[in-house]
Amino acid sequence: MNKVTLTRSEHKERPVITIGFDYDDAIRLKVKSIAGVRWSRQLKSFYVFEEEVPLKELFPALRQLAIYVDYSSLLPARPDRRPALPKTKPVPRVVPTAIRERMKPLRRYMEGLRLSENTIATYSVFMEDFLTFCEQRQVPTLTATEARLFIEEQVAQKRYGISSHRQLVSALKHLGTFYQLDALRELDGLQPKKSSYLPTVLSQQEMVRLLQHTRNLKHRAALALLYSSGLRIGELIGLHLRDIDVDRRQLFIRNGKGRKDRVVILAESFVPLFRNYFVSYRPKLFFMENPDGGPYTASSVRSF
Repeated sequence: MNKVTLTRSEHKERPVITIGFDYDDAIRLKVKSIAGVRWSRQLKSFYVFEEEVPLKELFPALRQLAIYVDYSSLLPARPDRRPALPKTKPVPRVVPTAIRERMKPLRRYMEGLRLSENTIATYSVFMEDFLTFCEQRQVPTLTATEARLFIEEQVAQKRYGISSHRQLVSALKHLGTFYQLDALRELDGLQPKKSSYLPTVLSQQEMVRLLQHTRNLKHRAALALLYSSGLRIGELIGLHLRDIDVDRRQLFIRNGKGRKDRVVILAESFVPLFRNYFVSYRPKLFFMENPDGGPYTASSVRSF
């Protein structure tokens, strides 16, 4: 892996940032090509004067050369949270017309696999970026090295979390399957393991206090149903009135995550709130409806 480590030091009575790495002739040539970089026998390292080439300029220059940068020693200690990364202006996505044309059969391929719309949209962005990356570098034959460099660049520049990182690798594997490219179908080693966290669950008393401070009746009914029946937001906004069986105290969830149906319990304590909500708002089709009668959006639920 092309990796350098940045540290602060002092040279000629001036603050400098040293650029350390295990000897590699390719990295050495790349580092030397950056404006302002010097070699010091005393420090036994490449360096830049910090007032001439600050970190906010040195970091992008190294990243443009496809070099992974470890600058953790330059950040102040934050025991309460993870160190903040340097702020960079987002680069607008520009997808060439030729790439958009190549994506049409790829979209049909993913639709044929019955991937969800959200998954297709996410994978399409990763595929467009990768095809643009290969076109810009004029890669004659795609190799696993090119795929690795692309993944490293995307993860570092766009600060992807574990989930996005895994989706990126999955998108490239689908691309490899479509084009029958062995270099992309064997990327399991570059896919990080899925994170596993224990959920944060509110106690009954905490949930009661939350509902007491939620004055909007529709919002209160939505929060109470999410908590009492353990629904996902997507399941809440897709819940039809016909799937609420008050007599049996059951909810029928259709086409949940993984395209699975299931039946969940309707809490006894929710029934009076539901009746109050139904009489007040008179929904016709969905449990939660917008002013025009259609279903609520996930962003609207998350906002309250």
